[in-house]
Amino acid sequence: MSVSQPETPLKYKLLFVCKGNICRSPLASFTLEKLSQKHSGKFQLIITSGGTENYNIGKKAHPLSERVGQENGVDLSSHIARQIQQFDVQDADIIIVMDDENRQRVLDLFGDEISPKIHLLMSFSQSKNADIPDPYKMPYSRYQQTYKMIREGCLGLIDELLP
Repeated sequence: MSVSQPETPLKYKLLFVCKGNICRSPLASFTLEKLSQKHSGKFQLIITSGGTENYNIGKKAHPLSERVGQENGVDLSSHIARQIQQFDVQDADIIIVMDDENRQRVLDLFGDEISPKIHLLMSFSQSKNADIPDPYKMPYSRYQQTYKMIREGCLGLIDELLP
């Protein structure tokens, strides 16, 4: 997997996307922010997240996403759900989706020309191209599995971005 370099070599604008922006994408964005702190000075990350759908706009992260985050040192308390907009996809160097359904929905909304910027989060991991299943309305154990996959993908992404 090769990520195209942004205009400024060590500055990346990342957009994490899932369906509703209350479970996976906020957990991924805040996890990456936390994991990347030990690499400060090596690159600058501007991290945002959003959903492909509008039904959760203004809501906080799902309580089970918040719980799994807290148990792993990731604070989602400041997250407010939003829907991705044209400027988000245009501004992002890398658009990171959780599953193939998210990828297709982003392409349906914003056009095939952004396809080179879109990557499955797990494509940066050893699991290559695996989907991260949506844990919404599932038991807490699914949120724990989701976090493990997100963490693995984020660690691989950091390795990809390091100079």
